[in-house]
Formats: sequence, C-alpha cells, structure tokens
Amino acid sequence: MNVRPDGSLQRLRLTGRDTLTEFEEISVPALFRVGLAFDVLNQENHRIRGAVQLNHPTDNRESLGLGGEYTYRNLLFSRMGYELGVDEALLPSFGVGFLLPRRFGALRFDYGFNNKTRLGSVHRFTLGIALQ
Repeated sequence: MNVRPDGSLQRLRLTGRDTLTEFEEISVPALFRVGLAFDVLNQENHRIRGAVQLNHPTDNRESLGLGGEYTYRNLLFSRMGYELGVDEALLPSFGVGFLLPRRFGALRFDYGFNNKTRLGSVHRFTLGIALQ
C-alpha cells in the first residue's frame, strides 16, 4: 500500500522561504516475520532449543536469524545466534541468563553481547521480576 503525505511544508533557504505542497508517493514500512522454535534435546536437567526466523521488511532486504539456547535445570541459560543477510553482522551474538525462583515468583537476569560493524560492541542487560 502506498501513501502520499498531505499538507504543506515551509523550508528556509538562503534565498528565502520555500513552500512545498507536492510530495512523492511512498510505501508504508512494514515487517513480516515467521519463525520456528523446536527442542533438539529435552531431558530432566538439560534442554537445547533451536530457533529460525525469517524477516521480510517492505523497505529493506530479507534476513534470516538462527539461534540456540542451552538450559541447565531451568536456572542457567546460555544463548548464541547469528543473523544472515544484514550488513552489520560481524560475529555471532551470545548471552547468558539466570533464573532465581523466590516465594513471590522469580528474579531473572540476562546479559547479551552483539558485535556490530559500525556500532561496535553492544551490551544488553535485563533484570526481570515475575510475580505469581
């Protein structure tokens, strides 16, 4: 679906003010994602989960994300992933997580690391509280 902005825009130039009333038609940005997650191994204390996700944006090219997670006793989590088809991907991303059950619910801490070409190292920290 394409749209055309409506109205007027005044811009200041060296020669004076200029009013724009004609705009070109543009497509609305949208993103279609489809993914699949599956357990490769599911035992009492160990679980390995895999995931695949296809990203199809209307204003950019498609990319494919691959990832995996190892879980030990539903307390310790180790994750790794890679995205194919993007300019910024340099190394696989990885992360760790801890889940601490409490009487009121659970506390969760997650850390993720991703190395981008232009941004450099990206660190993500998450602290979560689950109430039951």
